[in-house]
Amino acid sequence: MEIKITTLSENTANYGYLGEWGLSVLVEADGKKILMDTGMGVSAVYNADLMGIDLAEVSSIVLSHGHVDHTGGLRHVLKRSKGTDIIAHPDIWTSKYVRRNQTYIQFIGMPFSREELEGCGARFKLSREPVAITEHITTTGEIEMLTDYETIEDNLLVKESGTLRPDRLADDLALIINTQYGLVVILG
Repeated sequence: MEIKITTLSENTANYGYLGEWGLSVLVEADGKKILMDTGMGVSAVYNADLMGIDLAEVSSIVLSHGHVDHTGGLRHVLKRSKGTDIIAHPDIWTSKYVRRNQTYIQFIGMPFSREELEGCGARFKLSREPVAITEHITTTGEIEMLTDYETIEDNLLVKESGTLRPDRLADDLALIINTQYGLVVILG
C-alpha cells in the first residue's frame, strides 16, 4: 500500500506558505484522503490551495484532541467539503483552558459549537473506542496513561460545572495505518 503524508499546517513554513501554532496533516492511503487535525485557523486551507490539494476529496477528518490549535481550522475546511465524517473522542467538546500565569487563564478548546459545524456539513462519529476508517486505517480511541513517566502539563485545565480541574486529555487519540512493513502511527 502506498502512503502519502502531507503537512498542511504547523508552526513553520516555507516562503509563500502560512505557518501557525498547531497541526494539520493530509494522509492518503488505502484509496482514502484523511485529514488529521485542521490547524488553528486558515493555514491548512490556504496551504492546500497553494499545493493544489482539493479538500473536497477528504473523506474523513480525525481530530486528535479538542485544543483550538488542532480544531480551529475546522470550519474553513468544512466550507470546502461536501459533507465530511469527523472522527473524534466525545470529550472534544469539554471546555479546555491553559493557565498562563497565576492570574491569566485562557480558553483553548473547540472554538465552534457542534450545531454550527453540522450546519457546515460535519457528520460527527464520536467514540472512546477505536474507529475503523478502512480495512488498514483506524484510530486508537482513548489512550490510557499506564506508566509513571506519562504526565500531562499541570497548566492544562478543563472546566466542569463551573470548576477548573486538571485535564486528563482523555480525548487524545492517534491514527494508525497497518502496512506490510508494520504500523505507521500519526500523532497530534
